[in-house]
Amino acid sequence: MAQITIPVPDDRLADFYRQFADWLGETASTNPSPTAGPWYDQPGAAEIASRIWSYLSPNARVMFDLMIEAPDEPFSPSDFAEAADLENGGHGVAGVLGRAGAAVKKAGLITDGWHGVWNWDRENYSMDPGAAALFKSVRGY
Repeated sequence: MAQITIPVPDDRLADFYRQFADWLGETASTNPSPTAGPWYDQPGAAEIASRIWSYLSPNARVMFDLMIEAPDEPFSPSDFAEAADLENGGHGVAGVLGRAGAAVKKAGLITDGWHGVWNWDRENYSMDPGAAALFKSVRGY
C-alpha cells in the first residue's frame, strides 16, 4: 500500500477523514427502504448492527458505549478523546469515527454516510434512542 502525505486545512480534517473512510468502505447496499422509517426499526436491523459492532475498533466501541448508555445526550470530541484516551484529542476522534463510518458501509448499511447510526451537529455527537437500544442488545454486555 502506498503512503501519501497531503495538507488538509485544520477546519476540514474531520470532513477529510469521513470522506476518506467512505471511499475505503465502498460496498453494495443492503439498505432498508429510505421511506420505511429508521433503519433500526426494519427487519434485519439487529444483524446489521451486530456486523457494524464487530467491525468497530476498540476506540470506536468506547465512543459508541458512551452514546449507547446516554442516548440523545451530546458528547463533544474532547469527551470521546478523554474516554478513549486518544493522544490526538479531537483530531483522533474524527479519524476513529471516520473508520466507524467505513464500518457502517462495510456492514451493508448505507444511509448518508454515518447518519442514522450516530448524529453530529458539527460540535457534538449523539445517538438516537432506537439505535442505542439496538446496539445495546447486540454488543454482548
